[in-house]
Amino acid sequence: MEEAIYGPRQLLVIVFGNPNFHGQIRRELEAVMNKEMVRLIDLLFVWKD
Repeated sequence: MEEAIYGPRQLLVIVFGNPNFHGQIRRELEAVMNKEMVRLIDLLFVWKD
């Protein structure tokens, strides 16, 4: 079995005061991934009322 190597890894946390998005984050992530500037391993959105 071939082992996948991911590294080095970085964690980025972004906080928004008024998160009212309509697809902008997804479009921007796709743009930088298509340019091979970043490789997204995992993504988590958390919402707090």
